[in-house]
Amino acid sequence: MNSYIGPVVLLMAVTFLLLHKKLAGKYTLVSWFFISYGVMIGLGLAITNIFFKDNIEAGYLITQFSKNYSSDAWIYLPISFAFLLSVFLGACAFDKSKWVLITKFADSIAVKGSTENRVVGRYYFTAISLLFMSVAGYWLYVQAYGGFIPYIAYSGALRAGAMDELPPNPFSFLIAFGSFSFIASFLFYSLLLRKFRIITLVLFLAAFSFSIYVLFSWLGRIAFLFYFMVFFMVSVIRKDDLQPKILQLFVLIIGALSLLVIVGALLGRKTHSGIFQMLSLELIFPVSSLMNALEKNESFRMGIDFFTLPVYWLPQRFWADYLVSADAVNTKLLFGVVKGDAGNTNSVPTDILTLSYLNLGYLGFVFFGVFTGYVLTAVDFICRSIRIVSVRLVVYAYMALYLSVLMPIYADPSHIAGRLFPIVGFLLVMYFSKFCTIDMARLKKGCYVRD
Repeated sequence: MNSYIGPVVLLMAVTFLLLHKKLAGKYTLVSWFFISYGVMIGLGLAITNIFFKDNIEAGYLITQFSKNYSSDAWIYLPISFAFLLSVFLGACAFDKSKWVLITKFADSIAVKGSTENRVVGRYYFTAISLLFMSVAGYWLYVQAYGGFIPYIAYSGALRAGAMDELPPNPFSFLIAFGSFSFIASFLFYSLLLRKFRIITLVLFLAAFSFSIYVLFSWLGRIAFLFYFMVFFMVSVIRKDDLQPKILQLFVLIIGALSLLVIVGALLGRKTHSGIFQMLSLELIFPVSSLMNALEKNESFRMGIDFFTLPVYWLPQRFWADYLVSADAVNTKLLFGVVKGDAGNTNSVPTDILTLSYLNLGYLGFVFFGVFTGYVLTAVDFICRSIRIVSVRLVVYAYMALYLSVLMPIYADPSHIAGRLFPIVGFLLVMYFSKFCTIDMARLKKGCYVRD
């Protein structure tokens, strides 16, 4: 593989990042997408080329890429340029004045016309409700496996490949409710940043503790890492204008890479000889997936992944027999079989470029690029409408990490739906909270202002 490809991809992303910053006058969620694309794709190409292109023990995807596709990797340059340009144009095309629905939705998030105490009361109600729903829903889910503690053993066996699937569970769909505790802990944290109250601290610790349990039961390094990164991200973004502090951002990236190794060890996940080999294994799959799809894919999904994201919020029994995920298609193209067949325990996530090509071929890079830029700009506008500064800061950090940063390499609608599911719960509970809020006057006694 030519050594210049990775750095050039990174340079492209930085160029569009600066152009967008100049036109928008600020960094937005689109900016975070450009940063992630440059780091995840550009860095992934560079690290693999420098350290492991000839290492037969580096991993299946790396060795397959080196043997079969390295000479054709130049095509990544025009594809990346077309896609990044489309994202840029999509972001520029967004005009909030033309979308009354988006403006009304942003106004509802801002809770216009309400006093600040009432708004804060609604956030307390929302956070407490989400924590209750998370604990109750997950409790029902783990009953099929003997309870909270025995479920850890089941989860570990499944992740390690000792089990093909978990025993039947009528409440299997409630596993997603565990993520409600993430948003609850973030909300309590934001309210602690605003004013310190003992009751808020207690609630935060409760939500934080249960979130750690849920993450440990999932045994996912990325989920674990990004949960903690939200808290660190708050210190990287200026609360007045949501702009990143460059030095702190650099420290955050270095710390995140180190934390990824530590988290993997704590969770008992397979470790590698060094951080660069681990990063290669984590970052090479987008490039291998795209090159493999360009060669082997013979049928296209005709844009179905534009519309299926909300379907994944329904219990799996409603769509499993009718909908094949892009991840399943990508895994079959790479390994010849989907996960669970012929002894295959691997499932390869679908990155944004591979998803684009699997849907609409080369035109997909343009359509999905414009769509991505437009949607991220709309979400950025909505996040900035949140009235309480500390809550706005935390929600924006969540969307920057879970949506913008992860989208370049985890773009399958099923993944995005999973990451946005707790946000959907937050918005629904927030809407109904206008009918039942907490009286903040009862919480004021004995508290003092932190900021």
